[in-house]
Amino acid sequence: MPPAVRGRSRNFLGREAGALLESPNNNLGIEYLRALHRLNAELCPMTVRREGAAYHDCAAPEGSRFVSATQVRRWVSHGAWEAAEPYLVPGEQELLQKAELALPPFSDAVERAFLARLRTMTPADWAELPDSAPGEGLPDRLARAGRDTRSLDEFYKLAKTKRYPHARLRRLALWAFLGLRAQDRPVTPPYLRVLAVGERGREVLHIMKETSSLPVLTKPAHVRDLSDACRRSFEVEARCTDLYGLCLPRILPGGREWREGPAIL
Repeated sequence: MPPAVRGRSRNFLGREAGALLESPNNNLGIEYLRALHRLNAELCPMTVRREGAAYHDCAAPEGSRFVSATQVRRWVSHGAWEAAEPYLVPGEQELLQKAELALPPFSDAVERAFLARLRTMTPADWAELPDSAPGEGLPDRLARAGRDTRSLDEFYKLAKTKRYPHARLRRLALWAFLGLRAQDRPVTPPYLRVLAVGERGREVLHIMKETSSLPVLTKPAHVRDLSDACRRSFEVEARCTDLYGLCLPRILPGGREWREGPAIL
């Protein structure tokens, strides 16, 4: 959290309560609580104390009991499977190696594609993105940074201020590359999509089809029977998957979301 925001939090909430907002995990927990309150959900939240490495902390030595997910991803991206193996579930290493995942997500292979998109973005284009703060002048700053930059790292440095930290700018750059607009982000989920299912899951799925208040997708073809809003959300999801396929070591063909059903375990 930037120092200016940290200071405002403590002034508004007091030193002890304001300090809680300095932890990303606490922020996430508070947002969950706000969502539960907004939805009138009949759920009883339970807190779990984080042990070991902090969020994004990569300083934990090998063999530590708890390391951050960022540390594990870094080991995996550098092929340090021996270091990562104790923190993976049985069989996960083999699955990850076969999947040829793009780690880190902004690989050199697609950086110029990102830059091409950033260079052609106008302030009006940036203003259509979620969380782009058009009323604060951020779109103009992003447009200038996108025009002048020669790398993603330079873009973040040119656009960064105490008010707009790296994490927010990385999200905006990704949304720009994916072509996501604020209007593409639904207020509530338009459907529930099954990605994988086992024997017990099939029993639950049978019940969900009868009781769920949202459509349950088990086959991509089912999208054609849903509302226009559902189809638009699925098309955005399919486009994002196609662009992600360009980030992998071996480029995958497009249209996967329209062809592949859930994994049967």
